[in-house]
Amino acid sequence: SDRHLADKSVWSGEVGFILLLGLVAFTGLLLYWLGQSSWMPSMLALHLGAVLSFFILTPYSKMAHGFYRLVALIKEAQDLRRTSKK
Repeated sequence: SDRHLADKSVWSGEVGFILLLGLVAFTGLLLYWLGQSSWMPSMLALHLGAVLSFFILTPYSKMAHGFYRLVALIKEAQDLRRTSKK
């Protein structure tokens, strides 16, 4: 895409969101890898904090589209059921 068309003030937020998603994935893999080691409680706290941050920030990013799309599909299916019963 053309970089001149993008809004530069939004770019840092989107990159931050992508980095947070990477942190969630990385800490999740570390949890799996560390297993029953002494690092597990600290890594679990870091991972759960990253997951909480991810879900708190999701409505303010482009990822919210997935939730809105799901709600729209459910509403459309309900409307179609109502009209087919008449």
